[in-house]
Amino acid sequence: MNATMTVPADLGALQWDDLRLLLACQRLGSLTAAAAQLGCHPATASRRVTHLEDSLGVVLFRRGKAGLALTPACVALMPAVEAAEAAIQQVLRSAKGVESEVRGVVRLSMPPGVADALVVPLLGRLRDRHPQLQVEIEASTRYVDLERGEADLVVRVRRPEAGALVVQQLLETRLAVMGSRAQFFASEPQRLRDLQWLTWDHDLAHLPHTRWLSSHIDDRQIALRCNAQSALMAAATRGLGVVLCPVVEGAQYGLALVPLMAADQQAVATLPPATLWLACHSALRQVPRIAAVWAFLREEVAAMRAEGMAL
Repeated sequence: MNATMTVPADLGALQWDDLRLLLACQRLGSLTAAAAQLGCHPATASRRVTHLEDSLGVVLFRRGKAGLALTPACVALMPAVEAAEAAIQQVLRSAKGVESEVRGVVRLSMPPGVADALVVPLLGRLRDRHPQLQVEIEASTRYVDLERGEADLVVRVRRPEAGALVVQQLLETRLAVMGSRAQFFASEPQRLRDLQWLTWDHDLAHLPHTRWLSSHIDDRQIALRCNAQSALMAAATRGLGVVLCPVVEGAQYGLALVPLMAADQQAVATLPPATLWLACHSALRQVPRIAAVWAFLREEVAAMRAEGMAL
């Protein structure tokens, strides 16, 4: 096979699944990772890449210890392949738009702490209201591309900006310093720089409250970093350190407000509020199953806030 681009004799030999594999290999830089994402064996993925190269008449990747390197021919093809992906996603969104009943699968993506403390406890009522709905939740902080159909709805701590999205604020709440009730209930006022802290890992260092904490304490005070809020809360209940969280969430774990010196109380008052944002692709907003989950989450969170129960 030479690297000169030729037109395949049979365009029907091009399968969308093979182009999906090509996109996954290009984005992940690894055949193994691409196979895992698409749910096939690496050996199968390798054979499909070879078949695609034979069909197109070009070499697409150079394989090495560092992973896959795109050939010039592959780089030249990617804009057309990405355009094909966008067109297929539009076909799927258009098909979803003609649904008339609240039924089927709704895929949500959200941080693990939001899933644990807010959304999962509500799913029983959602199921009672819409028994033909099936919910899939990816509890993760990874970036999810709504344009590519990687989820139907996302809940994020920062407002999503990219793409043709509909975005609404779901929640805004203040954070407090909370710790083990045995340690801090009715204790003497503490200084922020004298406490041991439990906080988010480096992947979440961009969050406003993470940046605030970094400006008020020394790294040596951090006893635990973790990307799962539930793990941080569990560690706080066992006295490993203190955590920034909404008061209502802390109370759910049996935590107490940490008494602070006056200057530190003033510093905590400058903490940016924690926010949650709900987003979906604009083409899917009025699809009945998407609209039903959207409305349900907004109604339930509004009711919780009215009762003083929201995070």
